[in-house]
Amino acid sequence: MPRLNTVLFDFSCTFAQIQDDLDTQINNNLDASPFLELKDFINEIFCQTHFKTQTSGSTGLPKEIKLSIHNALVSATISNAFFQVKSEDTLLAVLPFRSISTKMTLIRAYQAKAKFLFAPTDLQGHSLLSLPINKYAYVSLTPLQVSRLLQIKFDFSIFRAVLIGGSAISPELRIEINKISSHTKFYETYGMTETYSHIALNEIAHHTQGFRLLDAYQIQTYETYSEIYHPQIFPNGLRVNDILRKIDESHFEYIGRADLVVNSDGIKLHPERLEEEFKLFFDFPIRLGKSSDADFGEILVLFVPQDALENEEIYNILRAKVKNTIQIPKKIYRLSLEEFENPKFRRIL
Repeated sequence: MPRLNTVLFDFSCTFAQIQDDLDTQINNNLDASPFLELKDFINEIFCQTHFKTQTSGSTGLPKEIKLSIHNALVSATISNAFFQVKSEDTLLAVLPFRSISTKMTLIRAYQAKAKFLFAPTDLQGHSLLSLPINKYAYVSLTPLQVSRLLQIKFDFSIFRAVLIGGSAISPELRIEINKISSHTKFYETYGMTETYSHIALNEIAHHTQGFRLLDAYQIQTYETYSEIYHPQIFPNGLRVNDILRKIDESHFEYIGRADLVVNSDGIKLHPERLEEEFKLFFDFPIRLGKSSDADFGEILVLFVPQDALENEEIYNILRAKVKNTIQIPKKIYRLSLEEFENPKFRRIL
C-alpha cells in the first residue's frame, strides 16, 4: 500500500525555517490540500493571539469560534507534563486538521519544541501502516480506528500512549485493548473544542477510578449541566452540556449529555449509559437516542443496522435481559453502517 501524504517538521527550528521546510514538503506531495490549512494555522500561532476553529457538532450544529493561543499553550503545557513530552519526541496527528485534537497536538509540539508529523488517515487508520518514524510520544485515534487496527494486529508499541476520543468506547473494545501485551498506555479522553481538547483522562486498564482531571482543573456538577474551572484558562468557569458525577476532587464519571436525557413520562433515562449495557446483548452495533412523543413527552429509541435481527427478535432479547421495562426502547430505527461509524452520530430525532 503506498504511503499517504505526510509532512514532518521540527519546532526547535525558527519560524522561517519551518515555513521553508513546510513549503518544500507541500510542493512535493501529490495532494497538497490536506496541508494548506496546517500552514495557515502555523502562521496564526506564531503571529496572532487567537485562532479560529469549528466545534465538532457534539452538542449542536457545528459553529466557528475563536480560541486563545495563550490558553492553548497553557493547556499544552499541562498535557505535555502528564505525557512527559520532551524536545526529542515526535508527536503524531492522523485525524483531519479541522479537529481540535490535531490542532492541539501541533500546539503541544510547538510548546515542547518537539517534532510534529501530520499523516492524515481514513476511518481504517491506513496511514499508520507506513509511518516514516518508529517511535512516537502518542497518537489520537477514534474508537473505530483502534478497532480496525486491532483486527489487523497492528503493533501499538510504537506509541508511548494512545488517546481515544470522538465517541464512546464499547465494552468489547476495552476488553480487546486490555489483551495487548505492550508498554503502550491507552487513555479514554474527556474534552471538547471549547476546552482545548482533553482536560481529563481515563486509563483503559482493568481497574480505574473514572476520568482523572489533569493538573489544576476542577469541576462542579449539577443535575442538568457541569462547570469546568482552571485558574488560568477558565477562572470564571466554563459551563458544559454534560452530566458528570464526582467520585472525588480528582476523578469523575461521565454520565451523558444533558440534551440526551430522556424524560419519559417523568422518568429520566440516560441513553449513553444504557447503551454500554445493551451492547453486551447483541453481536451487531447499536445506538440509543431519543424522540419526542405525544403520550410520554419523550421516548427512548434504538438504532440498529439495516441487516440486524427482526424487531420482534430484538425485543425478545431486551425483555429477557432488561429488568426495568421502562428502559426498553419504544421504537427501533434501521440505519446504514456508514451512519453508525460516524463519530458524531445524531441521537435526537
